[in-house]
Amino acid sequence: MGARADTTDGFTVRRVIVTTTWFSALVTLAIWAYLDGWWAFSYAVGSAWMMLNFVVLAGLLRLITALPSLSKLFIFTLICAKIAVVFIALYWLFQIRELRPLGLVAGITTLLVVILLKATGQAIFQRPDSGEIRDEQSR
Repeated sequence: MGARADTTDGFTVRRVIVTTTWFSALVTLAIWAYLDGWWAFSYAVGSAWMMLNFVVLAGLLRLITALPSLSKLFIFTLICAKIAVVFIALYWLFQIRELRPLGLVAGITTLLVVILLKATGQAIFQRPDSGEIRDEQSR
């Protein structure tokens, strides 16, 4: 049984996005309750931007790995274009006066925090009986 191309030890792009979405929604509600609406909106925009960025990155990586015949110059151009778009979009977002920079930064880092928490939880709560051990015990 082969692993899916977007799976790494139980992590999938979809699972990370779903977890980040509900986590961001809860944090947005908490920020809205304790601060003002612009802080919450800034956080939500930052989180949504990072999730979009993550999905595009995963798509680029799938494209690169699925088509190994792509020229190295084309791959380099794709990666540079993505970096440029991310930079320009973030510059534009941080120029909007109503958005709070700290809220944007908190939202942008949320996806990374979710990945860290998922990896930590998996490392702590991973079952010691992996498939290899089961196969050896059944012999």
